[in-house]
Amino acid sequence: MKHLKNFKINEGNTKADFNLKIRELKEKIDDTEDKIDDLTEKLKDIKDPLKNELLTLTIQKLDFKLQMLEVDLKINRIKRSEA
Repeated sequence: MKHLKNFKINEGNTKADFNLKIRELKEKIDDTEDKIDDLTEKLKDIKDPLKNELLTLTIQKLDFKLQMLEVDLKINRIKRSEA
């Protein structure tokens, strides 16, 4: 426990740095959500099962990316509060 008390989260970054990272992450989240929406619309029109499966897997990949970006956003918000 002694070591955890001395552990620094923000690694010398300022609140402005974290605000910039948070803003960039929000933009990436919005872009990824737009891509998911576009692919979902394409998915409705495609009849070929192989292309359909490929789009489904791409949507799942983007969904995982979205979840990772949201976790990064939460981490940066925590780091900003400690700065």
